[in-house]
Formats: sequence, structure tokens, C-alpha cells
Amino acid sequence: MRECGGCTACCKTHPLKSIRKAQNTWCPDCLIGKGCNIYADRPSGCAEFRCQWLMGYGGDNERPDKVRIVLDYHTMEAIGVPALMISEVSHGGIEHSFAKKAIEYGFRLRKPVFVQYADGRQKIYFSKKSFSFVVTREIHDACVQARVEMEYYDDL
Repeated sequence: MRECGGCTACCKTHPLKSIRKAQNTWCPDCLIGKGCNIYADRPSGCAEFRCQWLMGYGGDNERPDKVRIVLDYHTMEAIGVPALMISEVSHGGIEHSFAKKAIEYGFRLRKPVFVQYADGRQKIYFSKKSFSFVVTREIHDACVQARVEMEYYDDL
């Protein structure tokens, strides 16, 4: 079983309501590149979170802090759609070859791919070839209201 080790990528990418930590900001208890300053007493949201790398997806050299993205499966609250979520740790992470591989993987699983960019933008990608459901008017309107860009494209 994998362990986080020195990876602290999710300490930046993921919001945590219990401590009022916003997305794309470093947790005040994070020792960047080392771990959590309050590990034994960390919030339950942190203790329960397991990124896809910890679950076994990707090689040892594709740990989130190395590829600059964190992968997670998440039902997007704004639109109620389960998706592969890719969160950029820093600008350009989505351009890494591992991110492209993850997008292809999400499409093979027939999931939309939701990207949270380091600059705060959010975009959901739908595959023209392999995605199995139609984006309803409700999903479209919810994306617009949540300021989530949508894009359809052919599988990579």
C-alpha cells in the first residue's frame, strides 16, 4: 500500500470546509514537501482522502507532487455528475503526459473529466466518442451557473 511520503499536493488543491481552507491555497498546517504539522490530529476530511495515486493508479514516478496534478473521483455537487477530477497543483500540470493519460483513462471509463486549473478556472470535458450520456439542459445550465466551462472533443 502506498503512502503520501513527502507529497503534499492535495494540501493545496483541495478545499476543506472544516478549517475554511479554499481550493488552490496551501493549508496553514502543511509543511510543503514534508507532510502535515498536525498529522495525528488532522481534520477527518484529510484523514479520509485518498487520491488515485494512493489507490494504485500510475507509477511511482507519477506521484501527484511530481506530475503536478491530483486525481480523484468526485460527484460534482453543482451538476450531480460523477467525474474524474484532475486538480492542478501548479500551472501547466494539465500539460504533463500523465494528465493526458488520465484523461484518456476517464473517457475509457465513460466518465466526464473535470479539471480544476491552478488559476481557479474550472472545465469539464465530455468525450464525443466514448461518453455514454447526453448532457441535459439541466447539466448545461448548472455548469453555466457554477461558471464551469464545458468542452466536447474527440478522444485523445
